[in-house]
Amino acid sequence: MQHYTVIIPVLNDPDGIATTLRSLPLDDERLEVIVVDNGSDDDTPEVLAEFEPHPAVTLMHEPRDHSQFAARNSAIAAATADYYVFIDADMWVPKGWIEDMDLALRSTGALYAAVAVELEMPPSPTIMDRYDHHTGFPIRRYIATKQFAPTCSLIIHHSVFDEIGLFDDRLHSGGDVEFGKRAVAASFDITYLSDVTTSHPTRSTLEKHVRKAIRVGRGHAQMRRWHDRLFDAPGNVPRPGWVNRPTDDVNNISNLLFITLTIMLTAARGYGFAQEWIAQMWSVARGAAVGGMDGD
Repeated sequence: MQHYTVIIPVLNDPDGIATTLRSLPLDDERLEVIVVDNGSDDDTPEVLAEFEPHPAVTLMHEPRDHSQFAARNSAIAAATADYYVFIDADMWVPKGWIEDMDLALRSTGALYAAVAVELEMPPSPTIMDRYDHHTGFPIRRYIATKQFAPTCSLIIHHSVFDEIGLFDDRLHSGGDVEFGKRAVAASFDITYLSDVTTSHPTRSTLEKHVRKAIRVGRGHAQMRRWHDRLFDAPGNVPRPGWVNRPTDDVNNISNLLFITLTIMLTAARGYGFAQEWIAQMWSVARGAAVGGMDGD
């Protein structure tokens, strides 16, 4: 019997983590769940306390505040299962999810896999919901062209981590990109499990999209600093995705709005990239200054 550890980092999202935990089949003997609180200062700890008595749920705290990859690495170190399943704290799974996952992994023999992530819009979606729905999570394309899949879609056998190590927890964003390139370089190809699905809510506000874009830009600058050998081109700023789910409601007005939003979010990523690059240069300059004084 294969066993699965579901790893969920959470930061200030009481409703999201409650939704996630209620959707999981906690009474299935194949499943254990590790939730890592990454420094929440709202009602999240109270919500987690409601689930902690369940024998399948383990609650951890990551002292490095707001470091999602440090949180995941802490959970990996504590996990005991064959496979580690990574999902975000606002996601949910359908009925029969663990059976679908178990069947897919057994039939493919995959050690490094990604599942389909369905973006779900609210009943009255904003333009930001629609933008996210049409541009978010093109996982099959990420695998084919960029050799990675987003962390929230990953299922990884423990042997992969044993061989190539954990996520780089210095990265604010992009740890899944760096890990994916490292895994593929070690001959762990990514298997896309199209019959296994999870659901993720769309981001409803411009503020949420901008915060994510800045974080992605910062992570990209960090990858250029610490993992430049993984990239074929000199440092540049990644662009947000374009329309991946064309439907009838993407009319000319929507396309114009989507183009405008893509330009804005590209600028936000550029701001995050520049912010991190300046911080890196400042750190290097201060280190050189301190070294010079020590040498005197």
